[in-house]
Amino acid sequence: MQQLFEFSHASQEIALFRDEALAVDVVLVDGVELSRVTSSPGLGGEHRFNLPAVGLVNLRWQIAQDGASVSYGLAQQEVVLHRAVRPLIAPLEMADATMPEPAQVASTQPKRASWIPLVGAIFKLSKSAGAIKVALAGASFASWSLLTDWRFAAILIAIIVFHEYGHVRAMRACGIPTKGLYLIPFFGGVAIGDQARSYWHEVYVSMMGPVFGLLMTVVALLGYWLIDSQLLGLVASYSALINLFNLLPIYPLDGGHVLKAVAVSASPKRSVIGLLLFSAAGFAAAVHFNLHLLSFFLVLGVVDLLLTRSSLVNSEVTPMRGYAMLVSLLWYLVVVASFVGIILYLVEQGVPGSEIPKLILTD
Repeated sequence: MQQLFEFSHASQEIALFRDEALAVDVVLVDGVELSRVTSSPGLGGEHRFNLPAVGLVNLRWQIAQDGASVSYGLAQQEVVLHRAVRPLIAPLEMADATMPEPAQVASTQPKRASWIPLVGAIFKLSKSAGAIKVALAGASFASWSLLTDWRFAAILIAIIVFHEYGHVRAMRACGIPTKGLYLIPFFGGVAIGDQARSYWHEVYVSMMGPVFGLLMTVVALLGYWLIDSQLLGLVASYSALINLFNLLPIYPLDGGHVLKAVAVSASPKRSVIGLLLFSAAGFAAAVHFNLHLLSFFLVLGVVDLLLTRSSLVNSEVTPMRGYAMLVSLLWYLVVVASFVGIILYLVEQGVPGSEIPKLILTD
């Protein structure tokens, strides 16, 4: 499959490929196929597909008569999003379909080595976001397998992916451009997207990760009740613990995002001082109880606050009103209480291994 051209839009790599053997043109976005149509006998083509974080778009392209350049335009409901003219990545191979006769090309053009397109395809794949995600997922599975067991590593990654997928879905629902979720070896996962336009959106995006985690926890708990599966009981227990950890009111965890959004909405000028005092108190408590991981997150949160304090005070993000702040706090407390209740319930049921989350929770 031969690449004709590529460009970037909304932080996404869009590339057009032609498969001469199958007579099809294929559009890949970040390495993922989104459109496949039969190759046009002329010098152009058209694709319609759903571009993540943008919606339904139309890609039209036209190759110049000399076969050396291509003009293309990406539009949404007749509104042009991106337009350019650039050289074809492989102009000589396109020229053979339009200018000289096939026999002339065979006699005048040197035969290219068959491994060159393969090397190019591998190189392109290595640069795509999809390949990076797969590599990080494999490294994460390997790292957790080394620390624990491959079965527990698979459970842990499923919990993390479901949690981060909740963030991604929330970003898309709020119209926030997102690059998807990434697993981080020995750490967890992260959903990457642009900044929210309002603090309510920030609360919504931050809470939907734990909410999706609560959904997975409840499903595992129902499975434990219905078929008396100790494994599902353990999944519910550790899912509750991991999501509860993310709800700690420590920046940059989800709970810290909720706390920051409420504090800045209540009083932008005093929010930084209040958050720093809260972080200092939390750091002292974490050191006293030898909670080194929480101490690490608190330090990260303080550094971030110091670097972004001016942007918080002068933020152009729309603040929440009193009603939205109250809803945010109640939502936060209900989800936290749900996770704590599930952990304590499973301990009372005597599920093997569920005592570990309780020990961590009460440490």
